[in-house]
Amino acid sequence: MTMNSRGIVMLLRLALLIALLAVDSRATAQDDDLLGLDGDEGDTSDEVLGDLSADGEADSTDEVADSVAAEDTPPASTEDDVTDTKQPQEAVQQSASPDETLTTTQSDAPEAEPIARIEEKTQNANTPRAVRLRLGAGLGYGSLGYKRPIAVGDEILPDTPFAAAGVMLALHAFPASMLSVEVQAAYQTSVGMTLEINPLFALPERVSTRFQYLEAGVAPVLRLGSSLDAPALAWVLGFSVRTFAPIPRQYSIERFQLGGPHTRLELRFPLGDLVSVRVGPQLQWVLLINSGLSDQGACCNGLSLGGQGLVEANVGSVLRAQLAYREAHTYLPFPTYAFRSVERFLMAFIAGEL
Repeated sequence: MTMNSRGIVMLLRLALLIALLAVDSRATAQDDDLLGLDGDEGDTSDEVLGDLSADGEADSTDEVADSVAAEDTPPASTEDDVTDTKQPQEAVQQSASPDETLTTTQSDAPEAEPIARIEEKTQNANTPRAVRLRLGAGLGYGSLGYKRPIAVGDEILPDTPFAAAGVMLALHAFPASMLSVEVQAAYQTSVGMTLEINPLFALPERVSTRFQYLEAGVAPVLRLGSSLDAPALAWVLGFSVRTFAPIPRQYSIERFQLGGPHTRLELRFPLGDLVSVRVGPQLQWVLLINSGLSDQGACCNGLSLGGQGLVEANVGSVLRAQLAYREAHTYLPFPTYAFRSVERFLMAFIAGEL
C-alpha cells in the first residue's frame, strides 16, 4: 500500500509538472503569437502610412501639376470673348517688345504711305483754289432793231433775228475770301445775218451784215455770309463796244459803232447744290460815236440801259452749262430826233473751269 501510494504521488507530481510545462509552453506560444501580431500590425501601419504619404505626395504633385497647367493654359472662352480680347492682346504683345513694335511699324509703313497720300489728295481737292479760270463757248439766238436819221429820212430796221455765237472768260481770284476780285471778258457776234434793202431805182437785194458786241471788266465780289454758298454781290466796272456794218461795205447801209464805260450790279445766289444764278441791271455811258452818226448830227454822247442774267449748272467737276440772256437799249440825242437801237442775245454756253 505504501509503495503504491508513493507511486501514485510520483505520477501525480509528474503529471502536474507536465501540465505546468504545457501551460508554460502554451503561454510562451501565445506571447510569441502576440509579438508576431504586433510586428505585423506595425508593418501594416508602416505600409499604410507609406501608402498614405505616397498617395498624398502623388495627390499634391498632381494638384501642383494641375495648377501649373491651369496657369500655363489660357481659360476657355467664347468667340465673342476672343474677339473682345484680341485687340488688347495684340496691343500688349506690340508694347511688350520694342523689336516687335519696330517690325510691325516697318511692315505697316508701305500701307500707311498710300493712305497718307490719299488723305493729302483729298485735302488738296477740298481746299479752295486761289485762282479759278473759266473759259466757255456757245451758240444761240440774237436780234437787232434800230432807227436812225439819214439824209433823206429815217432808216428803220425792225427787230431782225439771227444766229449768234459767243465766247466768254472769267478769272476769279481768292474765291473763298469774303471779298474777292473777278476779271470778265465776253464777245458775241451774229452768224449769217442778212438784210433786204429796196433801192429807189433798183431791184430788192439781200446784203450780208454783222453785229458784234465786246465787253471787258473787273468786279469786286462781296460774299454776304460765311458759307462758300452764301449769296454775293458783284459790282462790275468795264468797257463795252457794239458795232453794226454791212459785209462788204454798202453805201446804202450806214454802219455805226458805239462804245463807252459801263457798270453792272450783279446778285449771285445758289439754287441748291448744282445750280447758281447771276442777275443784274447794266448802265453804259456812250462816249465813242463813229463818224457816220456824228456826221448826221449825233451830239456828244448817249446812254445805254439794259441788263444781264445767267443760270449755271454743274455738269461735272470741271464742266459748267450756262444759259445767258442780255438786252440793251441805246439812245443818242440828235438836234431834232434821236437814234435808238435794241439788241438781244440768248446764248447757251459750255464752260470749263480750271
